[in-house]
Amino acid sequence: MSSGNQQLLGISRLQQRTKQLKLQQDLTENQSLNLAAHEHGFSDYQAYLGSVRKQAIQVVLCQNRQTLNQRSYS
Repeated sequence: MSSGNQQLLGISRLQQRTKQLKLQQDLTENQSLNLAAHEHGFSDYQAYLGSVRKQAIQVVLCQNRQTLNQRSYS
């Protein structure tokens, strides 16, 4: 599974957990997002989003390097 697919899977799992928490407890959307992120090892939802962004940027940079390397060999 590619890193991009893994990130989407992780995001969808967190969103599913957010919905569960919101239904189980009387939480606001923001509270349930933060709690779900905390369960995944992040201090809050913004920290989780920052991590996802950082990973996405690293994937894009790696893909760009591979493309440049392939072009230099052609």
